[in-house]
Amino acid sequence: MRPFFWVAVIVASCAAAGVTLVIGCSDDSTSNGTTTGDGGSTSTSSGGSSSGGSSSGGSSSGGGSSGVTTSSTSSSGSTADAAPDDSKPGKIACGASDCDAGNNATCCLVPGQSTCKSLGAPCDGGHVELCDEAADCMAGDICCWGYFPGPTAHCDTAPCQANRAQACRTTAECDGSLCVEVTCASGSGTVTLRTCGGICN
Repeated sequence: MRPFFWVAVIVASCAAAGVTLVIGCSDDSTSNGTTTGDGGSTSTSSGGSSSGGSSSGGSSSGGGSSGVTTSSTSSSGSTADAAPDDSKPGKIACGASDCDAGNNATCCLVPGQSTCKSLGAPCDGGHVELCDEAADCMAGDICCWGYFPGPTAHCDTAPCQANRAQACRTTAECDGSLCVEVTCASGSGTVTLRTCGGICN
């Protein structure tokens, strides 16, 4: 039979099956054709081969990326709330009383007891505060913890030495951190301090 008869038969058969067949001609070995079935798959060739596919379920694959970016952030350590601002320039909070900063007075902090003492008086191995915030110091200075020889809060130029806590009564005086109330070891017990970032000394 003539060729166009077979073509008509093939086209009719494809139409009955729900498949559209497109046939093109080329004068070389290069062919161009696209066949689409009811499954949604598509293949194309032109002088080489490339393929991509998509299903009716909504998934797709190809040479590009899906465009989905996933990121996660994790952190370790504890987070504490800022202590309420309680600035008293020239005063050192010492238990139920206040000591006069800069007047040869200190606050002696030992477990279970806080006492105002004169400068140089023994503190039984506790924490000594000559200041407890930047407002107790000269303009531009801050209150830093150090060891002289025991833990002592004193006025110093900013910033505090490495690994030394800054005493504070407000978050505003802390450079990028919170003024936090923290419990620190002292002798055989603990004392409560306020430091920037909740660092113990």
